[in-house]
Amino acid sequence: MKIVVPTLPESEDSAVISTLYVQEGDSVNEGQVLLEVETSKVVLEVTAVANGIISGLMVSRGDYVNSEQVLMDLNGEDVTSYEESETIEVDPESYGLEEEIGEPSTKSESSSFGLWMVGLVVVIFIISISTKGL
Repeated sequence: MKIVVPTLPESEDSAVISTLYVQEGDSVNEGQVLLEVETSKVVLEVTAVANGIISGLMVSRGDYVNSEQVLMDLNGEDVTSYEESETIEVDPESYGLEEEIGEPSTKSESSSFGLWMVGLVVVIFIISISTKGL
């Protein structure tokens, strides 16, 4: 499995490897922080998604990297299981849903707001007519 640089904020073209916690051949656990990439605005932690062994380490502390650039490989039995289980099937009945979800509404928020405004104008008009007659 390839470990890559997370998507960087829009205004950032690159980041620097500010901290590297692992070396080639290290065993890591799921959730363990592998390294930190730093931009001018944020520090992002890159973590292991499964237990495994680091191989093919392609960066060092101080290197500049871009979004989605491969940093290292993670290998092992847990990694293989993780890759094979990417699709998760969900049984709606297991959540106790008693009715089907209908078609999504095509009515937009802007049309609701427009109707609300028309109603407000009518109310103001009626009030102004009734106060002029008094």
